[in-house]
Amino acid sequence: MAAPRRHAGPGVAALLRATVALLATSPQLGQATCPLGMFGTGDDCAPCPAGTFSGQESATVCERCATGRFSAGTGATLCLWCAAGSFASTNGSSACDSCPLGRVAHTAGASSCAPCPIGHYQDAEGQDTCARCPRGRVSSLGAESADECILDEVSGVQRVQVWPSGVAISSITAVMKVASWWA
Repeated sequence: MAAPRRHAGPGVAALLRATVALLATSPQLGQATCPLGMFGTGDDCAPCPAGTFSGQESATVCERCATGRFSAGTGATLCLWCAAGSFASTNGSSACDSCPLGRVAHTAGASSCAPCPIGHYQDAEGQDTCARCPRGRVSSLGAESADECILDEVSGVQRVQVWPSGVAISSITAVMKVASWWA
């Protein structure tokens, strides 16, 4: 006589599905369950290196910080924004660089610094604003010192004339001198 067949009821099927789902989301056997800021290296956990972070438990890799962000130490759970006046131009930065002379980063999280506009300058590193040239003076793009603000004999407003040859002449006085030379 054959053994009676047993059928799994709906409760057993649900239990089986729950077990499969749990195993799919659990760390594999032999892999450590690591806290935030760390990643699994087999049976052990290691802190994420500088320039990276782990914002989830049981991570197997650390993510690199995006441009404009950094993590200075090991074991970071998130990356910090570079402060205004500084920047991080590459992914995975462990520090932000100060904007050089003549350039600024107006907001936090910059991936580069912008040159000071015409008529402005910046003579210190790591700044978020440019200084205006004194009235009646004008500078070129990215000026690094107030000494680069030259006298504009018209009104302190930058005036540019582009000739058909492509030459740009700054200030009306210079344009009049060039125009009279051609006449």
